Amino acid sequence: MHLVGIDGLNDSEGSRTLVTQVGLARHTLDDARSRLDLAVGALPDLEGEEAMATPALLLLLVATVRAKERLEDLEAHLRDLVEGASAVGDRI
Repeated sequence: MHLVGIDGLNDSEGSRTLVTQVGLARHTLDDARSRLDLAVGALPDLEGEEAMATPALLLLLVATVRAKERLEDLEAHLRDLVEGASAVGDRI
């Protein structure tokens, strides 16, 4: 029987390992959050008045949500693979 370590887990997207993809997804989410924070921080303080979000701000928000969803999906996939490998190891 051949057990595959975490470093050997390849995702169908290419040659990068799933672990590397999770790291890149974390970096992407951090970057998206930073950009969104900067954009929101630059908004004028209207003290209770309504304001309309610009298309650029909405794009930053959508990019942040997508980055978070991507990271959650990758982490769930990695968790499933690790748990599956652990279950196989328990049966040996």
